[in-house]
Amino acid sequence: MDALKRLKAHGFLDWLRRYVPTGNAGMRGPQVKQTSNAYRLMLPPQVERGMTPPPPEDDSDRRQAAAEEGRVMIARLPLDEQPGQLIDDPGLAAILARIGRAIMDQERDSERQNESSQS
Repeated sequence: MDALKRLKAHGFLDWLRRYVPTGNAGMRGPQVKQTSNAYRLMLPPQVERGMTPPPPEDDSDRRQAAAEEGRVMIARLPLDEQPGQLIDDPGLAAILARIGRAIMDQERDSERQNESSQS
């Protein structure tokens, strides 16, 4: 019985005590008696989590390569488009996009001044 208690304590087993009428209706004494228990086998959540196989190593490499490719693609976007791809908060992304536009405008103005001073 100790083994059953330990299995129940660790979440592998549960049971339900079942009773049947004794037929002693109207008499003194118990009206029901215990019959066989009903048992249920289970896998505790912590065991189920441990049973999930890890992804194959090549899948991990593929995900890393895809993530790096995504970072490179975002880095190639204009500064005012990058926040929309990186930031989930639309308000913050809009503010950062305006800053990016201002930086791009400043760089463009600076290039124009350099070109006009060289002419």
